[in-house]
Amino acid sequence: MAAAAPVTVGLASAEMVLRGGYLRSPIVLQRLKVVEGKQFVYLTKTGGGSVVLARFLTKEAPRKRPLAKTAVFESIAKLRDAAYRNFAATPLGAATALDEAAATPLGAATAFDDPCEALGLDDDVEQATEQRTRPRARKGAKKRLHKKDQVAVPPTAEVCYERPGQTDWKFHVLLEGAAKCPAIEATQANLQMLFTLVDDDVMHGATRRARHGVATASTRPAPRGPAGRRSYAIHHKWVTKISEPREPGDETPTKKVKTLKRRRTGDAGTPPPRAKAKSSSSLAKALQDQLDCLAVEE
Repeated sequence: MAAAAPVTVGLASAEMVLRGGYLRSPIVLQRLKVVEGKQFVYLTKTGGGSVVLARFLTKEAPRKRPLAKTAVFESIAKLRDAAYRNFAATPLGAATALDEAAATPLGAATAFDDPCEALGLDDDVEQATEQRTRPRARKGAKKRLHKKDQVAVPPTAEVCYERPGQTDWKFHVLLEGAAKCPAIEATQANLQMLFTLVDDDVMHGATRRARHGVATASTRPAPRGPAGRRSYAIHHKWVTKISEPREPGDETPTKKVKTLKRRRTGDAGTPPPRAKAKSSSSLAKALQDQLDCLAVEE
């Protein structure tokens, strides 16, 4: 039996109470990422986090995937990736050299105080001593990058979301790899602007989720039949979904459907049926018949 957790009140550092939008009641945003004292929320269209965002940003039920009708998340991801590439393209050594140049006062003396030091006689001795005392690198060990070859990518950065004819939206994002969904700072102003943009896309935009794996209309027939007995062309078969009546007292939200399958015939894109492979017993019997025929001829 698991041990009971201690009783606590209030919000944790990675939690936030969210109200407004299309929410019917306040909810608690969990698993926020805290970086440099700021809370960041991930904008995901899949998983458990997408359910909370869908209830906050849209009117439709989360199971209908209403966030597929907006491209705001993808636009923020492109801004994040562009900011990451800009920081990654700046070597750390170049930034350090610029800082040192800015810190050096103009007209500073560059001559050596001691005339003998200008000859550089001790440089060869120091270099030879350093080479003797430096430990030998292990075979197969990864080569460490020099400080000038490393990149300086901060954990967060400010990006600008351009809005033609309106004030641009400036906010902070986490600078993470392109494989992760974008994360914006969870502030009241940012969440309000996010709600405005997504609501405008869903209600008036033309963004639609790309349907992957669906053939064109010329090769795939359109669904046919009445609403309660609809037939769909799936691969090389017609799949008919028949809605069954509910039993008295059944209050489940899902409908009961009976499925019938049959091969598509007469369609332009339907390949001919494949020949049935012969079993091993049939092949053995045919071989035995041929041997018997040879024995009779002899």
